[in-house]
Amino acid sequence: PNVEEFKPDDCLLVIAEGSQNLSVCIESQSIEFKYSCYGRIKGLLDNPQWCDLIDTNYWDSEECIKYISKKRNNIDLCKRINSSFVYKDELIEERKICESQVAKYNNNITMCEEEVDAKYQKYCYLGIAWENADISVCGRIDDKTFVYMCIGEVADKNDDISLCNQIDNELWKKLCQDGVKHSTSSLQRQKEAGIY
Repeated sequence: PNVEEFKPDDCLLVIAEGSQNLSVCIESQSIEFKYSCYGRIKGLLDNPQWCDLIDTNYWDSEECIKYISKKRNNIDLCKRINSSFVYKDELIEERKICESQVAKYNNNITMCEEEVDAKYQKYCYLGIAWENADISVCGRIDDKTFVYMCIGEVADKNDDISLCNQIDNELWKKLCQDGVKHSTSSLQRQKEAGIY
C-alpha cells in the first residue's frame, strides 16, 4: 500500500510483527487491532502466560487470554480471567463471557449446553445461530427477548424477511423486518471488527 493508505494502527502492526513485542498490541483501543496484533506474535498461542506480561491493566491481559482461548478452542484457559463488571444492575463475569465466546467462535453447540454457565448460554446460542444462519438454534434460548433477537439476526444474515413472521411480538417483528430491509446485522459488525 502507498503511504497515504497507512493508518497509525497499520504501522503498529508492522512494528509488533517485526519486534515480536506483545506490548505493542495494547497501543490501540481497537479490539480488531488487538486481535490482529496478537495473531502476529509467533508462539503466543502456545504461551498464554505471555498475556500476563501485559501490565498496563487487567483488561488487555484478559483480552489476550480470550483471544488464545478462542483460537485454541480451550475453555479452561478462561479460568485465568477473574474480573467482572456491573451492567444494568447485573454482575457480569468476564470468565463466563470468555467461555461463551470460545463455544461461539468454535461453533460448538455442545460446549454451549454442557460447559457454558446457564446465564450466558443465550449469547452462545445466538452466536452459533447467526454463524450457521440456522434459526432452529434460536429455539434453544429460554429468554423470549433473546429468541426475538436471534430470529432477527438470522433473518438479517439470510436476507429473508419471511423469517420475521416467526416472531409473535409485533414490535419485535417490525424491528426484525426493518433490520432485514435496512442494515447489516450487529453480529456481522462484531465479527468484522474481530470481536466475535
